[in-house]
Amino acid sequence: MGFNQLKVEDIEIIQQKIYENAIELLEDAELLYNNEKYARAHACAQFSIEEFGKLPMLLTVSAQVSKGDKVNWKDLNNRLRDHKTKTSLSFALIEVMVRSMIEKIKVENIEDYQLDLYVLFPDSINDFKKFLEQDFELVPYAIFESLDKSREELSKEYRVRQAVASVLNKYKNLSLYADFNDGDFVKPSEVIHEKRSRDRIKAALIQQKIMKILHPANNAPYKIKNFSLFDSIQAELRNKIFEEK
Repeated sequence: MGFNQLKVEDIEIIQQKIYENAIELLEDAELLYNNEKYARAHACAQFSIEEFGKLPMLLTVSAQVSKGDKVNWKDLNNRLRDHKTKTSLSFALIEVMVRSMIEKIKVENIEDYQLDLYVLFPDSINDFKKFLEQDFELVPYAIFESLDKSREELSKEYRVRQAVASVLNKYKNLSLYADFNDGDFVKPSEVIHEKRSRDRIKAALIQQKIMKILHPANNAPYKIKNFSLFDSIQAELRNKIFEEK
């Protein structure tokens, strides 16, 4: 079975289960991290991120179904099962949130931190979770600004996101399996160190924070109405990038 001809009520139930599973995977990641199982913690955190990455897609489809619009169910099935697509979409979401977080703490000379923005935030996971309790704002429609960029600019940004998604997917696999990496045959514990694991958990925590901001009553993402266009905007950007000249 797959996602096909679903009603809004069905999609809401699916979204809720995906959200709950994402949270459970994040909790597993923290348990493993606290027991110094950094490779497996990294894997669970990335799985959590990919689960979160499904939600904007389903929110968009839910909005389409409720309006009676045509839904490309085949495309939805493919994208929900494509690890790089889910990771790329999650990366875009986290990028918007991190931008808001940095604006909140008023960092000067931000260009000095481009390679590792996480150094701007508390180092330990517990301190980072407390840091996230602040009243951060999320402006999802900042993504609209991208629609005014040239095709060349969008193509460059797209390639960067895809490259990042490929790297993250690579390290997810390396966190589970012994394999070749940069010419050496390695096991996961030789590749996934504590910081790499910690940063993936922080990324998943940021996604959890996004859901809390968008629906503070009970954290259930399936009730969000004002954010369902995020994936549609991403699709419009993809169309602009790949349209025929």
